[in-house]
Amino acid sequence: MKYKILTTRKEIYAGINLWNTRYKEYKINPLLITQNIFSPFAGTNVVCWGGFKGNQLTAFVVLKYTEALLSDYLTDHHAWVSLWVISEIDDQESVWRELLLELETFLLSKGVRKVRIGGDPQSFFPGLPAEMSKEYLSLLISSGYMETGTVYDLYQNISAFFLPDFVGEIDHAYQDQLRLEAVTKNSEQELLNFLKTNFSGRWYYEADNIRRIPGGIEDYWLLYYHNKVAAFARVNTEDSAYYGPNINWGAQFGPGFCGLGPLGVDRNYQGKRWGLYLIAKLIVYLKEQHYQHMIIDWTTLVGYYQKLGFEVCKKYTILSKTL
Repeated sequence: MKYKILTTRKEIYAGINLWNTRYKEYKINPLLITQNIFSPFAGTNVVCWGGFKGNQLTAFVVLKYTEALLSDYLTDHHAWVSLWVISEIDDQESVWRELLLELETFLLSKGVRKVRIGGDPQSFFPGLPAEMSKEYLSLLISSGYMETGTVYDLYQNISAFFLPDFVGEIDHAYQDQLRLEAVTKNSEQELLNFLKTNFSGRWYYEADNIRRIPGGIEDYWLLYYHNKVAAFARVNTEDSAYYGPNINWGAQFGPGFCGLGPLGVDRNYQGKRWGLYLIAKLIVYLKEQHYQHMIIDWTTLVGYYQKLGFEVCKKYTILSKTL
């Protein structure tokens, strides 16, 4: 086997085709290829690797890494194995081990010391999908990767959703003190200030990049209390300018899919059910826009979202390694 960095679109698209052939349930939307691979967020590098038997591409990996600290998001140089696929060949395990060694040697040369499976900026997956665990989990563990948790994607058909009673109770209790507004270019700085104060890590980093994309900021929403931002959320639809990871695989559920997340409430206003209030209002808004299938990605708060009718649809194992 020969391993090398892929430097042409033809080679990279051959790797994506290999992925789409092996994992049809996770077929990559062309928009995601342009967005998540060829248009990385500031400070994130993308490198595609291939493994060849003769002239035949038999392995493909999308690797992302940082060479600088990203605001408060990362305190060390990090890397992520964003996509990974190997042809169904006899020596599949040995090829994967050899390729991992190539990747880790490359990352060490870049000063990277921590690598994770999934969970990258503009991610396809937050971790190793349960459907791929039989193929990769034991191999990764034997290669030094540690399990550090489990996260979930949630789903609900919102066509039958109606506002719970507590939403009306909150509206009555606070009357005109609470208002929900979509973010615009005029209010994006309010969003960024709120995130920098309350969620200065990944969520701030994402928003600071998404706002640079035409139409990207309009998917964010702010909940105001007495004209002060109390909570935020982001929604995505199949028509959004920026495709959030909560709808990467939304087409599996059929047309009319949308996603919600991230979502966060100022610590001073937590415990008032304003997070659930915000979610419920956005569900009704998207339902009225004729969206039907809603996905919430990358969460551990299953019980929290079950209060509004969401159920687990996908499970992922978080795996990382210190090089």
